[in-house]
Amino acid sequence: MVIAAGFVFGEVLILSCRAVWLWILLLMAMAVGAGGFQAHLEKWKGMGRNTVRKRQGRSAIWRTFLLLFFLLAAVLAGYERGAAVKRRLDLEEEQAVRLGEGKVTVCGRIGSVEEKEGSVRLVLEGAVVRDTSDRETVAGEVRFGKIWVYLAGEEEENEETYHVPENGNEYGGEKEREKNSSGPRAGNNESSQGPGKEKAAKLVAGKRAAITGELEAIEGPRNPGEFDFRGYYRAKGIGCRLFADCVEMVEGEASPYFRFLDIVKSRCRTVLEEVCQEADSMIYKAVLLGERTSMDIEVKTMYQRAGITHLLAISGQHLTIIGGGIYLILRRIGLGYKKAGAIGAVLVVSYGVLTGGSGSALRAVIMILCLWMAAACGRTYDTLSALSLSAMLLLWESPYLLFQSGFQLSFGAVYAIGGIGSFLCTSLKAEKAWQKTLLISLCVQLALAPVMLWHYYQYPLYGILMNLLVLPLVPMLMYSGLLAIGIGSFFRAGGVAAVGAGHYIMEYYSRLCGLAEQLPGYCLVLGRPGLGQVGGYYICVAVLLRGIAVLSAGNTPARSSELVHPARRLFCFPAVCAVFALSFLLLLPRPVKGLEILCMDVGQGDGFVLMTGRHAVLIDGGSSSEKKLGSMSLEPYLKSRGVTSIDYAIVSHGDNDHISGLRYLLEESEDIKIKTLVLPSKGQEEEIYCELGELQQKNGGKVVHMETGSTIRAGNLQLFCLYAGEGSPSADRNSHSLVLCADYEGFHMLFTGDMGTEEESVLLELAERSPFQREHLNHVQVLKLAHHGSAGSSSQPFVEQMPLRLAIVSYGKGNSYGHPSQKVMESMQASKIPVMETGKGGAVLLKTDGIRLNAHYIFHQK
Repeated sequence: MVIAAGFVFGEVLILSCRAVWLWILLLMAMAVGAGGFQAHLEKWKGMGRNTVRKRQGRSAIWRTFLLLFFLLAAVLAGYERGAAVKRRLDLEEEQAVRLGEGKVTVCGRIGSVEEKEGSVRLVLEGAVVRDTSDRETVAGEVRFGKIWVYLAGEEEENEETYHVPENGNEYGGEKEREKNSSGPRAGNNESSQGPGKEKAAKLVAGKRAAITGELEAIEGPRNPGEFDFRGYYRAKGIGCRLFADCVEMVEGEASPYFRFLDIVKSRCRTVLEEVCQEADSMIYKAVLLGERTSMDIEVKTMYQRAGITHLLAISGQHLTIIGGGIYLILRRIGLGYKKAGAIGAVLVVSYGVLTGGSGSALRAVIMILCLWMAAACGRTYDTLSALSLSAMLLLWESPYLLFQSGFQLSFGAVYAIGGIGSFLCTSLKAEKAWQKTLLISLCVQLALAPVMLWHYYQYPLYGILMNLLVLPLVPMLMYSGLLAIGIGSFFRAGGVAAVGAGHYIMEYYSRLCGLAEQLPGYCLVLGRPGLGQVGGYYICVAVLLRGIAVLSAGNTPARSSELVHPARRLFCFPAVCAVFALSFLLLLPRPVKGLEILCMDVGQGDGFVLMTGRHAVLIDGGSSSEKKLGSMSLEPYLKSRGVTSIDYAIVSHGDNDHISGLRYLLEESEDIKIKTLVLPSKGQEEEIYCELGELQQKNGGKVVHMETGSTIRAGNLQLFCLYAGEGSPSADRNSHSLVLCADYEGFHMLFTGDMGTEEESVLLELAERSPFQREHLNHVQVLKLAHHGSAGSSSQPFVEQMPLRLAIVSYGKGNSYGHPSQKVMESMQASKIPVMETGKGGAVLLKTDGIRLNAHYIFHQK
């Protein structure tokens, strides 16, 4: 356990934030120092006493130094392993950037293949990349460890597709946006009609393939709260991806073993689709085969919000049911421990490979093998030791796996069961099955609450109860599916009958989730807690649980076999619940100090979130390039900040690149509600504004129309409308963009929508006649460049009217409109006004206390 902890710390030190590592090293030093102090104390106490005491003191000192040696060795090993993997992936990213501007041909061995809706996704291992362009600055051949390849199907050629990583997150809906190989990337390549059906059909694991396309490094998130698919693929040892145009060559023989597993998996999939209803087959394929990409998103969301998504992942429970069943059958037919363990090991490992080899599945496979080896050797099995061994093996192969939610939840749950749960059951003398089940369930929730909030920003309040109600039926659900596959392969009607029990279990799960949704606080959106909150939570839990264990024993000696006093036992379970509740308070979202303004990287569009105290204001929120901005960027960010209610959602004007994400919140979001929707007064009769208003009223919210001179307030933040399009000679929708001045004590920022130079002239004329506009323009410090920095906005007279310290421009990288205009950027440079661009650096965060201003990009983009 100590060696595994040191190894993990070493990898964290090199792969994560240095500040985090300094705290970890400090805690380690404190722990080791405390052990050394105790050893020396034992030594001095033993002086002058008998020889046995002296030997005990020397033994304690040697144990301390031995522990220190192994701990530091493990830290060094983890650090070096993590550094080696990081260097390789960083180098591959740099090489992909150099090769990414032209066509390349990638040759390598096919490691895995996945087909979905006509497209093919595969991994090439030991890849060699040949540059097919005429660039002289790039070497002829470059080697990569692994490359992820995407081959679009014909029906996807003009669509943007979205892919949910099948094993990236065993407990929830992490998503990845995939680009289309037939979009701008395909250019005029004569092979852009597709990868070639005949050759694509031959793509089988074990064969070698040559594929031509465009290579690029996998980017990380550009907005807070987004799924980090760069980290996800790094956990698989992949640093870049290829958007394929055509398959040039497929040769060699497929591995018989992997080919056999593919045939078995395909046959099982076919049988399940034949004997089950469509909704049931999707769940069975997830539970038994590890295929979740075809599942209905509503079903996955329902399970996630109820806290039972782990049922859909291949984890320890699934492998224990299947592996344990196989092992018992082999033992019953007369095989000894060694033979049963050897045969069972082959079957369990094969099942783990067949289902995709996720982190939780491989962890379970290793632990089951340790259990069977212990039985074969006549040794005692230790859960935490097996857990530590599996962690070291997995992290040696994939250090970045440490930061994936599935890994953390899987290992955290087992540690809670074998560590915390075992400690409490022993300390509280819990003997009955229901007592142990309840205590262990509470311990799992205690251990995983911060992890769930860190990754998913929400917590299923009734998760404990839901799991107690659904877990006992999981074995029956799985055996029903397995029986249906076995019988249905030969007799379809028998397979349909066999799957009947599973159908009713899944119906029970759905109705149970539906009932739970009606309960208050069903799914709490609390946001991502800070590292200080997480650390304080675990310290509080450890101290309080230890206190409960001591108090429950009373004056009973620690090593006594006497039972806990009945009167004290009565308070144990409520006390553990109280520990959870008190500690959970530390994870609640905190009010924002001062004012924070996030200029989101929405691609080609605008989106700003203003937060102060417990108030949130949204100004626009749309994109013409990111089709799922609402579900993949806007809603995740709001949830990551613990925002469930937006005080004001302001629409500057009704173009899609300003409202698409906002519209998603109105139409589909279950967790985020808008109190007041603010629409421009001019043009309010237009269809788009009527639709938005109807959606808001349907949700029970308020709709107001803003005109010049209107003011709204959220805490200490005030928003003044300086101009709403009145008097503009243009009938274009951009002409009635709301121009807003955000005032927070001594800080002032101007939001301009898509106003043009004509509207800027009108506003300047108003400022000459009216002190209202003149006063606000004369103290603006930060300007949002209008219309994404186009040449038809941000005129020199308008910019010179304001004492600007900073300008921000929101646009999509590589957009076809030429935004931002070179003329505008040169004008800002001549005026010595720094400009922050979302297209270059991603999301921009402004923080102010009303006096000082801090502006920075959220993520460092290479």
